[in-house]
Amino acid sequence: MGRVKLEIKRIENTTNRQVTFSKRRNGLIKKAYELSILCDIDIALIMFSPSDRLSLFSGKTRIEDVFSRFINLPKQERESALYFPDQNRRPPAAINSDVEELEHEVCRLQQQLQMAEEELRRYEPDPIRFTTMEEYEVSEKQLLDTLTHVVQRRDHLMSNHLSSYEASTMQPNIGGPFVNDVVEGWLPENGTNQTHLFDASAHSNQLSIEEMMPAQQSDIPGVTAETQVDHEVSDYETKVPQLSSQ
Repeated sequence: MGRVKLEIKRIENTTNRQVTFSKRRNGLIKKAYELSILCDIDIALIMFSPSDRLSLFSGKTRIEDVFSRFINLPKQERESALYFPDQNRRPPAAINSDVEELEHEVCRLQQQLQMAEEELRRYEPDPIRFTTMEEYEVSEKQLLDTLTHVVQRRDHLMSNHLSSYEASTMQPNIGGPFVNDVVEGWLPENGTNQTHLFDASAHSNQLSIEEMMPAQQSDIPGVTAETQVDHEVSDYETKVPQLSSQ
């Protein structure tokens, strides 16, 4: 007769609970002793029976030393070293429910993956797998429709790009009607305005040169009309010889 598998839950009967603890305690201590010898590790066990009796076991190192090493570890390492963290202490029913949900999710994702692969095969058909002309015609029609959509989309994007480029290259009229009228007044019709324009500029240039050249002060006294006549007579007498009287 085989052994009956004990359901993992709290034993309600006090006597049975104490008996089970005594049996399992001895087996646990035996396993701990074997593990400490075979693997050369430091191990320590502290157990309290249902009647609050203490049971201890340690290998080659004292229990106090083993627990001191554990306490001196950083908090993060102590939390990660727990063999039974709180999240693993869930009831089996909740764990089974989560497993079923995950299995359904995996099946759903596998179906989506299969549909996506079939959709991709439409655009990358394998002609070797075709066995009838109908399959060839269907595949050809799908590829032509896709190519038509691609060409239409390309033309649409190109037209939008060209229209935006033309709008950006257009220069706005900076002047306006007033500036154009003034410029037209400056332009010559038959050459008359151009002549006056150059004459005015020449006159302005002449005035500016005279203004830039200040009058020089001379130390020579001014020449009057009388002094000029006397100077000419003296020159004539010098050049013409005098006739001597006989």
